[in-house]
Amino acid sequence: MAWALAAVGALRRIARATTSTPKRVVATAQGRRCLKSSKVDLQDGAAGATSTWTQTCKDSWRTFFVYLGANGLSNAMIHPFQKLDYGALSLLFLDGRSVENLWWGTRLEHLIMVPALLTICGGFADAFWKSIGMDLFGISAKTMSFATTPNLYLVNLYAFTFCAVWLFFFQHSRLNPDLEGNRCEFLRSKLKPLATGMGLQWHAPLMLALFRVGKGRLNFLRETAAIAFVFLPVKALGFEDFQENGLSPHERRLNNLHAV
Repeated sequence: MAWALAAVGALRRIARATTSTPKRVVATAQGRRCLKSSKVDLQDGAAGATSTWTQTCKDSWRTFFVYLGANGLSNAMIHPFQKLDYGALSLLFLDGRSVENLWWGTRLEHLIMVPALLTICGGFADAFWKSIGMDLFGISAKTMSFATTPNLYLVNLYAFTFCAVWLFFFQHSRLNPDLEGNRCEFLRSKLKPLATGMGLQWHAPLMLALFRVGKGRLNFLRETAAIAFVFLPVKALGFEDFQENGLSPHERRLNNLHAV
């Protein structure tokens, strides 16, 4: 009798084990599928973030070189026949121009720093409007352009270019050793021409449309030329950098002009 009861108990335990095993198997299989799905999602997210970051870097470098080319081209348009002080780069010119400073106070500093700061400030402005700016101000347009949001487009243009150029003058006044003892006066002297020059960019949409920027081949060159014509009145009228008026003392010596 005892052995019969033991056999029945063993059979019951076997039955319970066989009935619960499929549940554990199913649960384990579901867990593995969920884990695999999570890994795939994480990999897709990482790949998407990497792709976005790579594209952002490419766009930023392209924008920088557009501003760089436009800055140099506008200098050539304003001073077509004058020798300009490009600091260390002046050593590459074959006209024998002398070098007084390698960086500070030369057009090389402006040539590099202004496009870099315009790229950074423009990138921050675009990110702000895309992330929270449009919703914050109740703007229904999905993208900011002169066609969809003309007023906002111009305000954004004035704001980020003003910030970028002001930052250029700020770092120049803080770091240029030649301005020791005259840093605040230099920075204050740039506020009025800065405000005047930034307000002369109203024709930027017209230039971009005239050069058909964003359409067809050679878009990089056409955009560079369009931005150069935007820079032209800013420099010539805002900062009075036109012909002999905008030359530095060293540049006047390079061109055999009397000091002013």
